[in-house]
Amino acid sequence: MHVKVLPRGKGSAPAAVNYLVGERGAEGHRREGVEVLRGNPDMVAAVADSLEFERKYTSVVIAWAPDDRPTGEQIEAVLDEFEKTAWAGLEPDRYAWTAVLHRERSGGVHAHVLAAQCDLETGRSLNIVRKQIEETATREPKRLGESLRGVRSDALRSIERDTAEATGRMRAMLLRAWLRPLMVGLSLFSGSAAGTGRRCTGCGGASKSGARHWRR
Repeated sequence: MHVKVLPRGKGSAPAAVNYLVGERGAEGHRREGVEVLRGNPDMVAAVADSLEFERKYTSVVIAWAPDDRPTGEQIEAVLDEFEKTAWAGLEPDRYAWTAVLHRERSGGVHAHVLAAQCDLETGRSLNIVRKQIEETATREPKRLGESLRGVRSDALRSIERDTAEATGRMRAMLLRAWLRPLMVGLSLFSGSAAGTGRRCTGCGGASKSGARHWRR
């Protein structure tokens, strides 16, 4: 995951919002998906555009690589942490921000954050501290990476366990299939041998010629 504070904020906030919620990216390619995760983009743009400051809004990008494959819950957790870091100590009604998620064709995802650069209670300029955001940027990828590795490890162990169990069942089935005709053959052979091994009781066990008689 990578977090970057963009050097923008002096232009038109509505134009910036139109880009965030638009169906096409900067190069004209159609986006795979656009989802507003936080706030009302139009309201944030209206607030920012009404300001008389030179810099009216702050723009931040939070990006995940295709291999990260963050879940919706993980993305929400990162945005929650970002909000707590950017506006530490302030109540939510004192700042206006929006977060818009873009899904890429490559499988990666990134969220654009746009915040009006003012304290809604005092009307003063409110600047998101870059240092705090950068600290969050170095902390969150590590935590997210550990979480993702844990999920992948659990999935791998589950696959290995299921594979081992299936292999064991297959071996047992093949062994039974191989032993069944062998056991049947041994059973028939044992029965035949037992039947021919009984002595003749009608003649005392031997014939006049000296040859022994066996009951079949």
